[in-house]
Amino acid sequence: MGYTEEELRGRSAGGGRIHVLYDPREAEGARAEPTIEIVAVHGLTGHWLRSWTADGSESTYFWLAQALPRSFPTARIVSCEHGGLRENTIESLLWDLLGDREASGCDQVPIVILAHSFGGTLAKQIFIASSPSRNPSEEAQKLHWHIKGFMFFGTTNAGRPSERWSFAFRSSVPWVLVPGHRADPAALIEYLEQVEAVNKDFDSCGGSRVPTVCFYETKPTRIWGWYGVILVPKEMAVAPEAESFPLDADHENLVRFWTYFDPSLEVVMESLGQLVPKMMHWDKSILRGALSPPVLARDGIRILCFDGGGVRGLFSATVLEHLMEEVRKIDTPNNSDAPRPCDYFDLICGTSTGGLLAIMLGRLRMNVRSCAHAYDAISGRIFRTTRWRVPGQRWWDAYWNKPWFSGTTLESETRNLVHEYLSIAERRDLEGQSIDPDHVPLIPTVFPDTCRTFVCALPECSRNCHRLRTYRHPRANPSIDCAIWQAARATSAAPLYFPPMTIGDYTYFDGGIASNNPILEAVREAGALFPDERPVAIVSIGCGSAAPVGPGGGIKGLLSSVLQRVFDADAKHHEFLEQFPGLERNYFRLQGSDELGAIDLAAYEQLGTIRRMARDYVSGSGRAIIQD
Repeated sequence: MGYTEEELRGRSAGGGRIHVLYDPREAEGARAEPTIEIVAVHGLTGHWLRSWTADGSESTYFWLAQALPRSFPTARIVSCEHGGLRENTIESLLWDLLGDREASGCDQVPIVILAHSFGGTLAKQIFIASSPSRNPSEEAQKLHWHIKGFMFFGTTNAGRPSERWSFAFRSSVPWVLVPGHRADPAALIEYLEQVEAVNKDFDSCGGSRVPTVCFYETKPTRIWGWYGVILVPKEMAVAPEAESFPLDADHENLVRFWTYFDPSLEVVMESLGQLVPKMMHWDKSILRGALSPPVLARDGIRILCFDGGGVRGLFSATVLEHLMEEVRKIDTPNNSDAPRPCDYFDLICGTSTGGLLAIMLGRLRMNVRSCAHAYDAISGRIFRTTRWRVPGQRWWDAYWNKPWFSGTTLESETRNLVHEYLSIAERRDLEGQSIDPDHVPLIPTVFPDTCRTFVCALPECSRNCHRLRTYRHPRANPSIDCAIWQAARATSAAPLYFPPMTIGDYTYFDGGIASNNPILEAVREAGALFPDERPVAIVSIGCGSAAPVGPGGGIKGLLSSVLQRVFDADAKHHEFLEQFPGLERNYFRLQGSDELGAIDLAAYEQLGTIRRMARDYVSGSGRAIIQD
C-alpha cells in the first residue's frame, strides 16, 4: 500500500511539522497504547516524506509508514519537518516535538531517533538543547531523559567533515541529495564547521552512553557524470563504541528501500529490533521530570575549591571529570550522565583561573566535560600572543611593570562563554529587564538559591581577598555587584601576566597573591552560610606542587622564585590541616606532581602534556583518593 503526501499530511498533528505516520491507538483490530516512539529526522536539505521514499517507475515505498508498523505494531511513528539551516531550527523542532508529545499523551514514552545525514547532527543538537545543563524547562528535560536510542544513517560522528563535502557542496550535491531542491552552499559549508563541536557537546551531555547504531554508505555519490565520492566514509560515520553496519547504497539512498524484503532494510529492521529491547528496560527513576538535578543523598554540605594555575587549570578540570564519573557510579548508577558539580556541591570557589573554572561550573552551571573542553580551547587563545618579542623582552617588560598579556582576550573569551552557556530562562529574563548580554550580572536573576559560588580577588593595598559572590551575603563587607566577565577578569589579574581590573571603587589583582589555594576562604564562607551543618566532603583540586627553586639564574630566575613563593598553594593546605583538624577525615586534596607545578602559567603549548598528566594521576596516585 502506498501513501500520497496529501494523505499523510492530513494525519499530521494539526497539519503541523510533526507528521504522525502511525499510532497503535488508531490501528485496525487490536488497538494498543504506544510502548515506544520512533522519530525520523531528515537531513538539512531533505524532506519529511521524500527523503525516506524510494520512488520508481512501478512502485513508491515509504518504509517509515509501511515497514515499521509491520515490525513494531506498538510503536508510534512520526516524521519531522524542519527548516534545515534556517534560524531557530533547533528551538522550533524541540518545541514542536514537545507539543506533539504532550498533545498525544505520549510524553512518558521512550524515544528512538532515526536520522539521515546532517539530520543526525540536528538530532544531537536537540539532545543537547534539552539537557539540564542547557535548558531549565521541565518539559525539555523530560524529553531529554526519554531519548533512549539513536540510529544514524550517514551522519558524521567522528572527526571533521571531509574536504569532499566542501567540494561537493560547491558543485551539485545539494541538488543530488534532494532532487529539485537547492541549498545555499556557503551556509552548508559554514554548518560543516560546527559539526565537530556539536559532537563534543553531545558526548559531554552523555550522548555517547545512549544505545546507538550507525549505518554507512558503500557506494559513491555522483558529482559530475560518472564521477562520485563517498561523502561520509566508515571512519567518520561510526561513533565510538556504537554498533555499525554497511548498506548497499550511496549517501542519498541510505534511507530509501524498495520493498519490505529489501536486503538493506532487513539489516536496518534487525538492528532496530535489537536496539528496542535495550530501550524497553528503561528505569523511570532516572527520569527527573520535575527536577533538573539528580536526587542525591544529603547528609551535610559539600565544598569544591580550585587553586589558581593558569593553563594548569586543565589538570583540575580533567581530574574533576573523573571524580564526577565516580559520583555517578555510586549515587546515580542508572543515569547515563554524571551529575553537574553545581547539582552536587553546595559551595564552589576558586582563585585566578581556578576562579574561572568556578564560574563556569557554578555560575554558568556547565557540566564538567563541556567545561574541560572549553577551558582547553580558551587557554590557548588567552595565553597566545601575536606580538613579536625580542629575546628577554618578557623580563624587560616585567622590570617596567608592563603586563605580558592583554586582558582583552580574557574578557572577550569570558563574554563568549556567557553567551554560549547562559540558560534560556535567564537569557529571557535579562531580555525582559533590557540588560545588555555583555553585562550579565554575577548574581543570577533566576535560580538564585542554586549552588553558591565565589571567586577570590585581592584589592589594591590590602592583604585580604574580597569574595566576589553569585549570591547575597548578609554580612558581606563590601558587597560587590559586577558582571560575570568582570569577576573572571579580576580573579585572574596575575601580576606580570595581566593588568589589574577596576570594579567600582576597587582595583583588583589576582586573588592568588593572598590565597592561591582558597581552601581557608571556602571553609570560613561555608561556616557563615551553613552554621548548623557540617561539611561531609571538602574537595580541593590543585595544579601541581611547587618544587623548591633558588633565586639563581639572573632576573628570570629571581622572578620565577618570587612568583613561586607568592602563588604557593601547599602552604594553605598545611594551614588548613592545622586550623581544622576535625575536618581532616572529610577533606580530599587532589594535587599534581612537581613536574606539573613546574609548567609556566602561560605555557599553552603544554596543554596536551597537562591533559596526559591528569589522566596519569587519576589512574595512578590519585585513583584511591577519587574512589574514596
